Amino acid sequence: RLNRGNFDAARDSAEKALRAYQAALPDDALRAARAKSAIGSALIELADYPLAKSHLVEAVDALRPLGEPAHLAQALQRLSAAVRIVDGLEPAIALQQEALALQRAHLAPGDPDVGDTLRGLAVLYEESQRYDEAERAHRESLEAMRPWGDRHPSVLRAKSHFAGLLDRVGKRDESKALFEEALAGQLRVFGADGKDTAETQFHYGIFLSGTRDHEGAERAYRGVIANAGATPILHAHAHRYLGIALTSQQRYGDAVEPLRTAEDQYAVLFGALDGQRFRAQANRGYAMSRAGDPVGVLVQREAVEGIAKAIGPEAYELIKPLVQLGQCERDAGHARDALAAHERALAIATKAVGAEHVMTHEAQYEIARDAVSLDGAARARARTLLDTASAARRERDDAGVLGAYLLASARLAQASGEGERAQREAAEAVRILEAMYPATQQQVIEARGLLKSL
Repeated sequence: RLNRGNFDAARDSAEKALRAYQAALPDDALRAARAKSAIGSALIELADYPLAKSHLVEAVDALRPLGEPAHLAQALQRLSAAVRIVDGLEPAIALQQEALALQRAHLAPGDPDVGDTLRGLAVLYEESQRYDEAERAHRESLEAMRPWGDRHPSVLRAKSHFAGLLDRVGKRDESKALFEEALAGQLRVFGADGKDTAETQFHYGIFLSGTRDHEGAERAYRGVIANAGATPILHAHAHRYLGIALTSQQRYGDAVEPLRTAEDQYAVLFGALDGQRFRAQANRGYAMSRAGDPVGVLVQREAVEGIAKAIGPEAYELIKPLVQLGQCERDAGHARDALAAHERALAIATKAVGAEHVMTHEAQYEIARDAVSLDGAARARARTLLDTASAARRERDDAGVLGAYLLASARLAQASGEGERAQREAAEAVRILEAMYPATQQQVIEARGLLKSL
């Protein structure tokens, strides 16, 4: 029932089992502990994390003196999932590491169960921005689980999670292949309403967004929302990312409501001061600003500081909200505030994902756009940053991004009195953008207008 996403029924079955054991076998601590662990697992899926933690702590405490390392390791893994929400990442990682150490001490070398625990640890490492450790754990996990075959649920889950990490760190070709393997396998094993299917579909939607297939991403997120096996937290995530996909299609008014729904669902699940809620608020503020609502910038500012307090002042999750806040500050005529937001985004991105990542280049590009209306010193710094970003996108043959960067570079050159460079780059921007977009696309119109004015 757990595997099929029937979480209420799974909890009821486990509770009946516990009552039966307590009545018929009151001295059988192992069976009672296993039943409590199963109850805790169901409660995690039902998003009742404090109660899940309570059952799982009882199960772990009962199992420790019994000399049952396999059952104890499994309970520790489940407890880690509840503790992740109730107490945070570090205690959750410690529990997962304890489970892994138990398995390595008592299981045969290469046992696939070790791989499943490594998968869970890799996910926690990713959430704590320890990306190198996460990638190593994922690769080791898949290797250890090889004896289970390609259709085992844990193998499919591991491929899905690893694909998400690879997407985050910019290894998109490998990510795409793993996503497609995982999703095809889960559709065969679980069907369209499976919990695991919903999770992979959601993360594949994020991948599609990253490749600018926003309509495909919208379909993926709507599929998750309609999936009966999706967990409450996944429904919240799907509403948030649906809002992001609609925003990316410039359907700003349509985006506000699913983002507000996501905020409300996160608040119910995790509390009003949770980082996920603030991230959804930042997205909503951006959509409001783009829809012409002046309150949107205020909503964004509050959300950015909320993310910094809830997740950390150098968190990866701050990069995009800061970039978008800076865009809206600039559009509102606050060039210095825009530059401050984008410089902050650049510092975080350089540290979190590295100097060669597209998110770092995006911050450099936005700084250049800010500097057009600022002084010579700001423009000189922006020139160095934008040239670095443009060279990287040209090397990777990323025409969609390069066209926008060249347009910004031409504007920067014009503001700095470099007329010949401005004309050359504006002409190249027009060629690239016209080859990709219709004549009515905003950047095409802007590039043509700039070239005509030079």
